[in-house]
Amino acid sequence: MFCVTPPELETKMNITKGGLVLFSANSNSSCMELSKKIAERLGVEMGKVQVYQEPNRETRVQIQESVRGKDVFIIQTVSKDVNTTIMELLIMV
Repeated sequence: MFCVTPPELETKMNITKGGLVLFSANSNSSCMELSKKIAERLGVEMGKVQVYQEPNRETRVQIQESVRGKDVFIIQTVSKDVNTTIMELLIMV
């Protein structure tokens, strides 16, 4: 893993002036831990999102902040329930 400061990151990744937003899906607790470590390493806060399943197993995603003009990255790990994991990711995108 490499370590860069945010200004160097912006240059290397061509981050827009709007900034960077990092979201984590709900696949499992290790995904959230990984996302928090990445956000900490990059010096950014996690984006506000609510991902949940209704009783009928329908996946719902609510992005709770504006991402207009920002570079958005979604962290998602694949767990045992691959279908649900991929649906979470696709709905978030």
